[in-house]
Amino acid sequence: MKASQRVRGRSLHRVFCLLFSLTVLALGVGRMLSSGGLATLAAELGAAGGAAEKLLAFCQNTGVFSLLKMGVSFLFLLIPPVLCRLFRAKPAYGMNIAIYLFCFAAYSLGVAMEWYHRIGIYDLIAHFLSGVFFALIGMCAWLFLRRDRTGPLDADPRQTAAFSFLFAGFVAGFWELLEYASFLITGYDSQNVAATGVADTMEDMLMGMLGGLLTAVVFLVWSRWHHRSILLAPVREFYRVNFAPDMQG
Repeated sequence: MKASQRVRGRSLHRVFCLLFSLTVLALGVGRMLSSGGLATLAAELGAAGGAAEKLLAFCQNTGVFSLLKMGVSFLFLLIPPVLCRLFRAKPAYGMNIAIYLFCFAAYSLGVAMEWYHRIGIYDLIAHFLSGVFFALIGMCAWLFLRRDRTGPLDADPRQTAAFSFLFAGFVAGFWELLEYASFLITGYDSQNVAATGVADTMEDMLMGMLGGLLTAVVFLVWSRWHHRSILLAPVREFYRVNFAPDMQG
């Protein structure tokens, strides 16, 4: 990969990280200011017994918890460097941005901003995007597992597509198991088991697998005709940086 391309990618990555941080901060502050608990703060503090209860009432009524929940989003910026360190890979800035975007959609908007509850269809959209995202991650993982790591990206398109689809399906199922375990431990029914039985879980897994299937099909089409594909751009950059014979870091 040309050094000039790496420099441009690094600059774009830095700008995106700055915009990501400013957006998260703005959403967090806005969420805190719109909590609407200041009007009842005095009454809540007066009704609270000990210091711990007063602190809890203060945090709940001033929106501190909402700000802290959104603040978790800043930790997502650590995911790419940690993964690169664990797998001894060079950073692919396009893949980094894909990670930030997915985490922002799944957690910052879905959980911290409560879009899962406010927008009925957002849960299905997020799970479909998770299928696409983890299929791309699966393709990158396959590059480490295949015998000829430096071979062309499309050297074994069927195996790559199959692995990425199965990887996305595995993550979709494993995620639902984690949600069910959380329900057993905390009592928070994120899967809506009480209301829908297994319907919500099956829909989430189906959307995740559909997203993985779409990505696998796009890869197979690309491997045959090599058309321009924005969807596969992060994987192609990851391959060029880490595995292509003429890689230049």
